[in-house]
Amino acid sequence: MNKLPRKPFLVVLTGPPGAGKTTSIELMKRCGFVVMTEIARELIDREQKRGGHVYPWTHLTEFVDSLWRQQERQFHAAQRLAGPVFFDRGIADAIAFMEYHQTVPSDAFIDACRRCRYHLVFDLHPLPEYKRDAQRPYSEDEANALARLNQRAYRSLGYEIVSAPVMPIAARIEFVLMETRKRMRRPQCPLPSIDVSEPLQAVVGQGAVAGVRGGS
Repeated sequence: MNKLPRKPFLVVLTGPPGAGKTTSIELMKRCGFVVMTEIARELIDREQKRGGHVYPWTHLTEFVDSLWRQQERQFHAAQRLAGPVFFDRGIADAIAFMEYHQTVPSDAFIDACRRCRYHLVFDLHPLPEYKRDAQRPYSEDEANALARLNQRAYRSLGYEIVSAPVMPIAARIEFVLMETRKRMRRPQCPLPSIDVSEPLQAVVGQGAVAGVRGGS
């Protein structure tokens, strides 16, 4: 068995709403990889369940203030791990939402974006069938606008973005893993090869179109 590198290698899966990030992260988790779930979606879901009012489309500044602080804790937790860690969105994702809603981010938030550096960022292209849901109220045009702003936000922080085009979800995961292998600093400690066929069925469901249905 290959030994993992002693230091973590932090990888972000980003992209617009409806790009399949959450489905990809869930599949990677089922395949045995270490993942960090999307905190924004968890906060929205929790707020809806308690009948609250703090959402990115209603009280953005308050929402982002809570979001980035929890994301920073998540980031530091990942730094204590070994090997590749895959994030469903990074701290800088909220910059695009703030810019879209013409809201100025706080200095503390921007400092966190600069301080918490990931090793690799994948930009997942939007899927052809966009679906709104309770945590994703944006229209398809709004999602596309957010995609452009998100790319600009990461580039403004000095990141090189790897584009992940639309493809069947198993192929997309293999693409992410292949590109991650290339960029890990210790090539003698590669990611393991995986068979995603069984966990794929568990994630997308029988009869679902791979790479088309799924979360954000």
